[in-house]
Amino acid sequence: MQGRKHRTQGTGKALRPAILMCFGAGGLYGWSALIAPLQARFGVTTAEAGFVFSIAIVAFSLAVFAAPHGPAYLNGQRGTAVFGVIGALALCMAATASSYALFVLWFSGGFGAMSGAIYISTLRLAAASATPNRATPIMVAAFGLGGVVFGPVWRMIGDDWGLYAILPLALILGGVSIWSYRGATPEATPSDTAATMPVHKTRPPLRLILAIWCVFAFGSVAGLMVLGLASKIIDIAGGSVWLGSLTLAGIALGNTGGRLSVVGICAAMRPIFATFISVGFLVIGLVLCAFVTAMPVVACGLVLIALGYGIMASAIPTILSDAFGEVQFSRIFPIVFTAWGTAGLVAPWSAGAIVDQTGHFLGAIYLALGATLISGLAAVVLWRWLKPLARQSAFSEDLRT
Repeated sequence: MQGRKHRTQGTGKALRPAILMCFGAGGLYGWSALIAPLQARFGVTTAEAGFVFSIAIVAFSLAVFAAPHGPAYLNGQRGTAVFGVIGALALCMAATASSYALFVLWFSGGFGAMSGAIYISTLRLAAASATPNRATPIMVAAFGLGGVVFGPVWRMIGDDWGLYAILPLALILGGVSIWSYRGATPEATPSDTAATMPVHKTRPPLRLILAIWCVFAFGSVAGLMVLGLASKIIDIAGGSVWLGSLTLAGIALGNTGGRLSVVGICAAMRPIFATFISVGFLVIGLVLCAFVTAMPVVACGLVLIALGYGIMASAIPTILSDAFGEVQFSRIFPIVFTAWGTAGLVAPWSAGAIVDQTGHFLGAIYLALGATLISGLAAVVLWRWLKPLARQSAFSEDLRT
């Protein structure tokens, strides 16, 4: 008992700097505010700017896979701090990059990967805490808040600072990492309750995994497009610096709020219905952006898209836990997570290419709308296939009670 108490207390202390580190890593979601400074320095196209975020998403995804399987030294609080220091150094190198290729290397490959490593590592710390159901949403919210803060800040100071606007984030991330490393506590261990939860002993049908993959992949296209190109869309729509900064903050807040809202949604209904709510918000937001040219309406549409994307991002892992239990979740989620990485690779780059070819973002909106409708159809199919598993889920029973 004393050992368990010691681990829990240590994890609680580790969460304090971990929340701040997750906040810094979430600065990746504010990326679109750096498009104008990037184009001013290197003269790149919108497609090339979108490619930066696409590569960052791929690096993020690979790090989420790799970080938990790294050396034991990198699995605890000290490892998270090491990721933070490397991420801070990568940001410094990106800010002073002498070419577009070097910027992609350091910002997308370096900071993107370390952002993913920090994200999964801090979530593991949250899962090992005494109150994982509360600590995990807080950690997810902290990541989203990074985009809330740094996106508008970068947009406001980008004209004067250029890409050097990245440096404050590097300073914050590096400082918090050093604090975390010096105050490192014994490594957190997963909660003992996970081992006692009922799970499905049989391997889930391939069709279910494929359906979930399709819902996640196509349902993420619109959100990742907005996160990657929001600043450019705002510029094309004629938004002022003030309204643009406010819209970027709203996008990040919508993304974060959508993720947290799944807790309330699942308390009232099964997780699969969160995907329907997500698709609803995505469609409304995309329609507003496609058919109304007034900048305030476009801004509202972008925020609704971010809200729907946030719901989708939290709904998918919740569906997996609800349907298959903790043990199967750990086996299936890495497969399903490739859907997010695929959408992140394709959506920002293809949307940027459409903008370059047409001079406006209408084609990209139509592309995202088509993908979202496919996601909705896949969600309906998934709902029908999940019905037989509904009463077997201990997680859903807990939510209903």
